[in-house]
Parts: sequence; structure tokens; C-alpha cells
Amino acid sequence: MIAMELKANMLLKNELQKQLNQLHNNCIVYREVLISVAKIENILFEEDRFMIEVKPEYFLLNSRFKSNRKDRISRRLMNGWKFGCVWEILRYENGWFYGYGSWGFCCEPKFVSKIKTLVEQERIGEAMNLIP
Repeated sequence: MIAMELKANMLLKNELQKQLNQLHNNCIVYREVLISVAKIENILFEEDRFMIEVKPEYFLLNSRFKSNRKDRISRRLMNGWKFGCVWEILRYENGWFYGYGSWGFCCEPKFVSKIKTLVEQERIGEAMNLIP
């Protein structure tokens, strides 16, 4: 069982590294309380975990949360934040990586480019409809 888990962890690590090497303008789409198109500032890969530091380019309201909460959180996160987890927790589903709790991110270049373009064109509803 441990050998299978190690193999799965290595596959996820390899997939994440591969996708991070193909980023659109060094950006990802991050989803938690807020949804953000965020630029990667730093990446740390360790044997048992990873950590990514990002700075937001755009924030979008996740419809599960009230708009006044978006304002408070976006002010706190304007200078950026870090996220990551141990490899055993990381999951990959339909182009999205998920860790602890409710956060997830997508680094697929065409998807990130599409979301960024829609946001820049102020077509927020269309962008939100593409984000799971």
C-alpha cells in the first residue's frame, strides 16, 4: 500500500511540475473564498510537500460568499499569499489541483488565458461559469 501511495504522489508531483512549466504569463486561476487570477512569485518543492506564493492580478466573487466578505478578504490578500500541502493530500481532478479544505487551482494555459481575457473584457459572468 505504501509503495502505491508513493507512486501516486510522484505522479501528482510530476504532473504539477509539468503544468507549472507551461504557465500562461506565469499565472494560475485560484479558487477558495475568492477566485483570483494570480501570478506565481515563488514555488518550493520538497520531498513531502510543495508551497506556492502568488500575487493577485484580479479577484472575482465566489458566489458562495457575501460581497462584503470579498472586500475584507481581497484587501488582506492584495499583497499576495502562500498555499500548499503535503503530497498525500493533493488531488487532481478535471484539470484542477486541490489541497486542504476548499482551495484549488488550475494552471492549464488555455484555461487561464481564457479566464484572464474574459475578466479583462469585464465578462465576469462568463468567466465564473467556466470555473468549477
